[in-house]
Amino acid sequence: MANKYKWLWRWPVLSAVLWLVSAGCAWATGMTDAELDALVERARQTFNVPGVAVAVVHQGRVEHVKAYGIRDIDSEQAVDTQTLFKIASLSKAFNSAALATLVDAGKLDFNAPVRAYLPDFTLYDPWVTEQFTLVDMLTHRSGLGLGAGDLMLWPEPSGFRRSEVVHNLRYLPGDKTQFRTKYAYDNLLYIAAGQVLEAVSGQSWESYVEEQLMRPLGMQHCVAGDIPTELQNNVATPHKMVEGKLARVVRETAPGPSVSAPAGGIRCSIADMAKWTQMWLGQGKALLSAQVKHQLWQPYTLMSVSEREQQQDNTHFAAYALGWRLHDYHGTLRVHHTGALAGMRAHLSLFPEKQLGIVVLINQGSTNARQAIMQTLANAYLDAPQQDWIAYYRNKELARASNTSAQRESVDASFPLTTVQEYLGDYQDNWFGNVSVTSEQGKLIWQSAKMSRLRAELQPVAQDKFYAYWHDRSMHADSWVIFTRDEQGRIKGMQMVPFDDIDWSFDFQDLDLRKVNKSAAN
Repeated sequence: MANKYKWLWRWPVLSAVLWLVSAGCAWATGMTDAELDALVERARQTFNVPGVAVAVVHQGRVEHVKAYGIRDIDSEQAVDTQTLFKIASLSKAFNSAALATLVDAGKLDFNAPVRAYLPDFTLYDPWVTEQFTLVDMLTHRSGLGLGAGDLMLWPEPSGFRRSEVVHNLRYLPGDKTQFRTKYAYDNLLYIAAGQVLEAVSGQSWESYVEEQLMRPLGMQHCVAGDIPTELQNNVATPHKMVEGKLARVVRETAPGPSVSAPAGGIRCSIADMAKWTQMWLGQGKALLSAQVKHQLWQPYTLMSVSEREQQQDNTHFAAYALGWRLHDYHGTLRVHHTGALAGMRAHLSLFPEKQLGIVVLINQGSTNARQAIMQTLANAYLDAPQQDWIAYYRNKELARASNTSAQRESVDASFPLTTVQEYLGDYQDNWFGNVSVTSEQGKLIWQSAKMSRLRAELQPVAQDKFYAYWHDRSMHADSWVIFTRDEQGRIKGMQMVPFDDIDWSFDFQDLDLRKVNKSAAN
């Protein structure tokens, strides 16, 4: 793809933009179309991104709503402003807003116990269960670990139903002392929040969100459920770099609603995300009262501020609200959220005091590309200190890739096994369900019963220790598998430890797999 757009490097406008950045000159407030085009095209080439869509809402009008590149590397069909992108965790704000409409209607109280709406809701501790409110559910302060239980959601398709996910919350380990005191990002509780909405409204989560939020705003190219037939020919395909090459990330589609939709399953076009942004900036139809909107943007859970954020963004404060993150950013309030799914990235930043909103959607799993575009745009409009963010994030990417490659190359998976028979059989975890270990052509194969994409070859590195090499190389989720033995020396279970810095949604460390079937498999 880089060669395809090689002529862009000779574009005079792009050269001027790069000169300004490299010289350390301040941007004028905002960006022209030519500057934005140059920024996005350079980011696409640098990070090997097929398609990008960007919207900027500023001072009461949509200044930019543009699409770049292609939606699929095979078909090479162009992205346009109505192309559907997965917005991932930007869906959380739709979930909290949908609940907020019920608060406005007097049917729901954010501070009421969850059990008032879901009587069977149960967590790791009886007292926490009784005290747990909808605010707790939406603000990542549950006492559960980071990404706890996400293996029930991803990689798609999930074999779990939402009711199973909510039921299995009781089996996940938690820490009562961290309840309401520590931030730990959680997706499963947003699934549970969707169940609350269904219990109170009497509608499916998908239909309620579409009817009460999207359609009143004229968002005809934004869906919470199945994609209508008339929109199916304009959907961005996810892509990832897989072993050094850009590849499509195509998942099987399970029948019925996506289990993860209330946490991250909405698809939207950039044109419709501009409408969503306008609503939050008070420039479109008001769906929520000022009082409940204020409640949604209250800081509930304090988050840490990194040294990088302090130095680059002049940030001193960070917190999680109801489906949103809050920061101070170069002297102004930033209300925002990011989204990440396999092969997709999204980012929405609102600066209410500046009447500014920016949306970036891309169909490649490059967090660095997303951040480089967003940070350049935000700083341009806020007249904040600017640097070459594309070069900055590219250097970060190269450093991480080099470190990860060195770690993986250091793995010696040639340990001689005298027998594989003792490892064969079925293993069971209370919340994750069954895992089988079988032998295929002399190789040990690890397979989840519920999550079809979780299939790995177990490569021996030591006695009872294996390297799980996933067949789906797009996951970047390799891990250690360590078998445990009882007092008689027989295999009694297995534990898993994530390898290098894989995505924390692969919460293998929370599994406690116990052997339940010691018969050999073929």
